Amino acid sequence: MARSKTTIRTFERLANAALASVLVATAAPALEFDLPGDRSLSISGYYKNFLLGIDSSLPGLEDGISDINRLRLMFDTALSDTWEVSLHYETIAEINPLLGGGLFFESRDRPGLTPLSWPIDRTDNLSWSHEIDRLQIRGRLAWGDVTIGRQAIGWGVGVVWAPLDLLVGFSPVQVDREFRLGVDAARAIVPLGNYTEVELVYAAYDTRFPEQVTAVRWRTTLQDSGIDFGLVAGKFFEDIVVGALAVGEVNGVGLHSSVNLTHHYGDDVGPSDYARIVAGADYRFENNIIAIAEYYFNGWGASDAGQYITRATAQRLQRGELFNVGRHYLGAIIDWEAHPLVHLAGRSQINLLDPSAQIGPIITISLSDEAQLEAGAYFAIGSRLDGFRVQSEFGLQPHFFYTAAKVYF
Repeated sequence: MARSKTTIRTFERLANAALASVLVATAAPALEFDLPGDRSLSISGYYKNFLLGIDSSLPGLEDGISDINRLRLMFDTALSDTWEVSLHYETIAEINPLLGGGLFFESRDRPGLTPLSWPIDRTDNLSWSHEIDRLQIRGRLAWGDVTIGRQAIGWGVGVVWAPLDLLVGFSPVQVDREFRLGVDAARAIVPLGNYTEVELVYAAYDTRFPEQVTAVRWRTTLQDSGIDFGLVAGKFFEDIVVGALAVGEVNGVGLHSSVNLTHHYGDDVGPSDYARIVAGADYRFENNIIAIAEYYFNGWGASDAGQYITRATAQRLQRGELFNVGRHYLGAIIDWEAHPLVHLAGRSQINLLDPSAQIGPIITISLSDEAQLEAGAYFAIGSRLDGFRVQSEFGLQPHFFYTAAKVYF
């Protein structure tokens, strides 16, 4: 990997600055201000620095190192006992952007009804932009809650995969999962008793009808068993979707499952009718170990590795609705609290038909309530290309390494 001395020095300065920021961080709670008329303003945020390394598996793609800097400022204002406003501003600068890094970090070039993202500087060695990721007004009314504006909406109950996260989902290998990308939407949550509610959502990525979403979710808690059960139905882009979800516990074992039945009436890659199903379990052992396992059936995916490349061009992958192109998967997460300030973890997703896998060890060190260090990797295991013939899904993916320094205020 040939890199100029200037680029290397830049990486070193950024890494040293990020580490220094973490080490000097003290207990700095969110700022609270009282405003006239019994109103209030809260200001909080974070700075995160990620150093990334990619060891590519595909011929013609260069290995590389990249540095991502993220600064987020969050303004939350209570206008009254009923109404509150939230605005989250984020600026992101990536030095030496890498082809393939988008597998592990969400794309910020997402569509939206309102353009709230702007480039600051873009060159071959720098991608710097800023955006408003949340801009919403929320009212707690007599009949329920209503939220209008750019907001986060997630309906999935899976941990590695979430088939009902159709607006914005997390990739199974996404490194930074703290904030889900905001979407432009109007949402109402109406209680139907102490244990039941219905949620109505209209969301738009564009003024065109195929880029809009109208959906409803009904959810209840079964009092005798404590199981949460829900139903979902709606138009998601050019799909008609019905689904169900369930979350509960049996003898100390947490169980979750969700089903997505989709009919696609537009023009896109893949079948017009398919199901996606997740079933998972989690258990906390006495030695501070949490283990999670999931099975994922992706009916949209291909059972033949030769069809992976065609599936990868689908719009639903590009907008972050789907992340896998195969059919049958196992996922696992293990987290061990080795010390109150140290967590050792591992994440994996396995394509059962190739077979191939991505396996990722992670270590997290808490320096304080407001400062954290993390290091991890994802190793791709699977058959590489045979000439131009694809033999496995994860055999096409790079090995990925990262360190993260995070400071909250």
